[in-house]
Amino acid sequence: MKRFFKWTAIAVSTAAGAALLYRGVAAARVRLARGLERAERIATDAQAAVARTEEALGETVQTVREIRQTLS
Repeated sequence: MKRFFKWTAIAVSTAAGAALLYRGVAAARVRLARGLERAERIATDAQAAVARTEEALGETVQTVREIRQTLS
């Protein structure tokens, strides 16, 4: 009878540990997915900012050329 309780306790502990591990892994996967989505949004925003900066620099170059032509 003592062995039965021992193995039952081991089996229950193993099952509980597996369940907790599964929940932990599932939670980590959700956090990872959210983090990746956030990183994608940041990368998209950064690309848009670079595009706006390039456009502004192009306009600045054009303005400088026009000023040079005006002064010469």
